[in-house]
Amino acid sequence: VDLSFGHAKARFIPIYVTPLRVAPAAAPSPLPTPAPGQKGQLKLTRKEPAASPRISLQPAAPDQDDLSRSAFMESVKASMQSTGDLVLVVDDEMAFRSLIKRSIRKFSPNIQVIEALNGKEALEKLTEIREKHKREPLFIVTDLSMPLMDGWELVEMLKKDYQSRGLHQGIPVIVYSSTNGERGTFFGKKTIHQNGAGYSPLIKVAKEACIDATKYDAKGEEGLVTWLQYFVEHG
Repeated sequence: VDLSFGHAKARFIPIYVTPLRVAPAAAPSPLPTPAPGQKGQLKLTRKEPAASPRISLQPAAPDQDDLSRSAFMESVKASMQSTGDLVLVVDDEMAFRSLIKRSIRKFSPNIQVIEALNGKEALEKLTEIREKHKREPLFIVTDLSMPLMDGWELVEMLKKDYQSRGLHQGIPVIVYSSTNGERGTFFGKKTIHQNGAGYSPLIKVAKEACIDATKYDAKGEEGLVTWLQYFVEHG
């Protein structure tokens, strides 16, 4: 098409556009209709997406050696934490009490050592142990020469204690003394030798300063340590 505007001419070229045809969407499939007089149920199901595969990590079952080691370690731990055993040490000299305490803890660090300065205090401590811990000491270590109540009288009182309860023996006692084990009294002589005390079980160890140790079971620190170890391991 040519158009003239004065001296100017313009040419227009017609463009034909073909209309775009869009196909109608497919109609959804009809839902099933129940027959007349029949009750129907409509059940919709949704398909779950397929689960991605997973790797399950399970701990390996322990073998018998692992179980044995575990049981052993638990036993060791229980032993190390045990504070049930007690020992009563009776001596008026602190140096000897410290020596005995160190020797006992060398074999069993967890044993509780209770100290007394004489026989009278020892009997009081024994009563406290029985009331508080509901048990007897593992054993008793006592000197003979002490104030207020000496070792001879203490052993005699301990003997009366277990006999009064109908027992044939009492708490194991280790006598650790620098004397010859005998003492003269107004009523005669007291001795811990030749079953003179009549106490059972009783072990006699002479201190280094003892002049006559022939009737003792052992002598010196070495003899004491040997018997302490025995009672700690077999108590």
